Amino acid sequence: MGFVMRVANTPQQLDRLRLLPARKFVSRTKGARRYYLYADPDYCKCVFLGDALAMKNYQNLVSPAPQAPMAIGSGDLPPTVAQQMIDEVDPGIGFFDGDILDF
Repeated sequence: MGFVMRVANTPQQLDRLRLLPARKFVSRTKGARRYYLYADPDYCKCVFLGDALAMKNYQNLVSPAPQAPMAIGSGDLPPTVAQQMIDEVDPGIGFFDGDILDF
């Protein structure tokens, strides 16, 4: 499954989008399930929601191809761009069933 786009059709829904960092992935856990949100309140006035598989598919698209190591080192690799793109949702943001931000 890929990401699902929801358009903010009301001023209230647009206000909800603005609670999230603009154009940056955030993750949320609901029950035992993690999902990801990407809000764009300025351009498309929408939010993209997806599960772990959708995020993995996206990361595979944006991650550079693996390269052979240049030198033997400690094995500590810097975080990938895809890992740096995801933040945890601010716990102060309340979610409710039927919310534009609820998956």
